[in-house]
Amino acid sequence: MIMYAVMSFTMMKFLIHRGATQSVIYVLIFCIAWGIGIELLQSTKIINRDFEIADIIANIIGTFIGIGITKFLKF
Repeated sequence: MIMYAVMSFTMMKFLIHRGATQSVIYVLIFCIAWGIGIELLQSTKIINRDFEIADIIANIIGTFIGIGITKFLKF
């Protein structure tokens, strides 16, 4: 969760600085897709880990926390 909060905060700050108009949408799509992709990769037998929906939910919560911090600090 913390990693996704930091990642989304950093992405938001970068996109706002670059003048992106819909930075929240871009960050949400990227972070959610990244989290789901990692979980799907973990479900393969190549990596000895398990797929967990709770991890995806935690990643999404972390993403919203990072976006919220960015909006609260008004970057």
